[in-house]
Parts: sequence; C-alpha cells; structure tokens
Amino acid sequence: MIKTQPSLNAQGCSLKQEDDGSRGLLEKKAHELLDKDLLSPLLGAGLFSDFVQRFIFIPIKSLDRARGLEYAFEGGWKSEWGNNPLADSYYEHWNLDKDAPALVLNTTVVGTGERLLLSPFRFNSPDSKFPPLNDIRTVACSVNEAHINFPLSTAAVLSARFPLVTPVGWFNKCNDANGEPLKNDNKESLTYKNGLKTRLADGGYFENSAFTTARDIGRRLEKILEDKKISDKTFKMRSHKIVLQ
Repeated sequence: MIKTQPSLNAQGCSLKQEDDGSRGLLEKKAHELLDKDLLSPLLGAGLFSDFVQRFIFIPIKSLDRARGLEYAFEGGWKSEWGNNPLADSYYEHWNLDKDAPALVLNTTVVGTGERLLLSPFRFNSPDSKFPPLNDIRTVACSVNEAHINFPLSTAAVLSARFPLVTPVGWFNKCNDANGEPLKNDNKESLTYKNGLKTRLADGGYFENSAFTTARDIGRRLEKILEDKKISDKTFKMRSHKIVLQ
C-alpha cells in the first residue's frame, strides 16, 4: 500500500511521494542529513580548539565547541540541499508572506530558571494584561543600535544544550521584558560594556513540552482578536504556523 503525503510549499521542498513508493523527498533528505556524522566535529572542537581556549583569557567565538556542532549541521544541510538557511540569520527564517512556519524556541536562564524565548517577533505591548513573555532580542543589549543576531543553527543548538557536551550560551542583558532600559547603581542605563551577563541552557529545564509557551502565545492571540473585532469589524485574520520547541 502506498501512502499519500501532503505537499509542503516551503523553500522549494515537497512531501509528494516518490514514484517507487519510497519516502517523500523531504523525509528522505531529513534522514540523509541525520545519518551524517554530526558528533565528530563536536568532539574534535571540544578536544582541540575549545581546549586551547581554556588557556586564553579572551573568549574567541569560533573556538567554542558548540560551534563545532553548528558547523556540522550547516555543512550537512548544504551538502543535501545546496542552499544553507542554517547559516543565515535566525531572524530571516520566517517571512509573513511565505508558508514556512515561525520557530519559537525555549531556553532557560541559568541562575533564575526563568524562560527566555528565541522568537522572530515580539509578544508584549505596554497595555497588555498578561505577564510579559521574555524574548532575547528585546532584553539583549544593542551594539551601535544593532540588535542581537545569530545563525539559525545557533538558535537550534542553544535551545537544546546538553550538560558537559555543549556549554551554556551567554549574552549581555540591558533591558527588561518590555524593552525598558535597566539601570545600574548610579541610575544609569546599562550598555553592552556593562550589561548583565546572562547564561542560557536547554529550554527543557523550564519546560520540556513547550505547552506553557504555546498556551501563553495563544492567549495573547485571542486577546488581539477580541480587541480587533471590537475596534475594526472588517478585520481579517490570516493564519500562520508557529512551531515551538
């Protein structure tokens, strides 16, 4: 029996069944990517480049062993697909006018255990009745008015850190969840140079299923729809997929 699969109009990929009844194209490519050796680059980086960095007092991002795993994902994807969205900015992976889903990823703040989201859009507004959803781009320090930015591969690995295998990530925090500047003891706004160093671990420490995040996003969307229906009867909603991890 040959099972039919729906097509997926995203990045030129398709889930249409092969003529010989084998796996769909996207499923086949996913298996081929995950069949590659993704662990050796991580181990190599940990034993050599990251080990050397233990004796260097200035952090060098390219020597981080977590980058070994990220490079492996990027290289594996490129060898299968040709293009390389994993090496592109995380904030470019989602487009309002396209069908590809928006990836909202959970991370956990080391020391406090609170959730911090990686999200291509913001959820908070000054008049919101809900507790703010912290997202990294809102709270992170900007450099020369440029927001924090990182590859899609970094976002994926950052939300799935494993103790000892991959180190925690970190960034400098300058704002609260609503984007208001934090102050130091002298009542001066924090900058990148004196921002709060915030470390991030696996999002599963906060919640392994992402159900709470999905519920919180859903409640905000419902409130937006209620407000729009009251103020604008011609408002029309266009549905989009959101994938949470």
